[in-house]
Amino acid sequence: MLWDKSLLCFLINIVLCKSFCMKEPRRKFHLIKRCQRSKQNMIEFENVASLEECFKVAESAKALALNYSPLRGLKSNLFQHQDEDSNSKLNFTRRNKRRHFFDQPEEFFNCHALQCPESSAFITMVNDSRYDYYSLFGNPPDPDQYICQPEIGLFQVNMTQEKYETAYKLCKKNSNGTLAHIVSEKRTNALSQLLQGSDFTNGTLKLAYVGLNFTLNYGSGVFMTPENEELSCFLFRAWGPGHPKTKGSLSNSSCVAVTTDITWMTIDCDQKLPYICEIYTSPLNESLFLDACDTFLN
Repeated sequence: MLWDKSLLCFLINIVLCKSFCMKEPRRKFHLIKRCQRSKQNMIEFENVASLEECFKVAESAKALALNYSPLRGLKSNLFQHQDEDSNSKLNFTRRNKRRHFFDQPEEFFNCHALQCPESSAFITMVNDSRYDYYSLFGNPPDPDQYICQPEIGLFQVNMTQEKYETAYKLCKKNSNGTLAHIVSEKRTNALSQLLQGSDFTNGTLKLAYVGLNFTLNYGSGVFMTPENEELSCFLFRAWGPGHPKTKGSLSNSSCVAVTTDITWMTIDCDQKLPYICEIYTSPLNESLFLDACDTFLN
């Protein structure tokens, strides 16, 4: 049986497209602290029947961390009452009942989807016997080493100017990450705003390398992300006037930078620029795990 040439090419293209447009794998939340709750800003809060349901709530809300309590009745926080007498406990309960649930969601909802995770300093953690804290970042960076963009991720703006390839390697080595994924309106806006707040030296172009570069693939040139996804996998574009440029001197070396004007520009990859790293999610660092529940078991 002879295959129609056009049909064969169509089928090959489907296979190639799928190989470069793979669905993002489900991200894993790691248990970091038991009997502790983060006071990071909440995106969403709900009552759920299981931890798995709370994971789904957090994923849907694009949360980077969560608090979960297996106690649907949300009994009293034992840490709060361990040194109080019975009258103090009763007065505290009465005060809480008079407050609106929006003022104290931890008293009414057992699943909290959080905008940002805790840093390695865990500054906004509190002891709470009812809750456990989970994060996508099992090995969180130091607080002065990143900027959290709510519902997006953790980023570093590096003002030291480097070539694209060097910037890529430094993100991997120093940040446990890669050049920042840029291909969405929310990401482009957020990363552009990060640049707007950065200190550019006089004469420096107000732009920075991100994770998108032009490369030859199957005989034709395509833009690829650090995750080996083709730009054609995404609908969003933010090219500035006259871009992208992929011909002439840029035919084999065209890398992308985001500007403070919320646009993308193609740049010779050998040009030195500031760059933005995105920190990868990570498995649990066992040394950071804390079981505060031991307070009540010993």
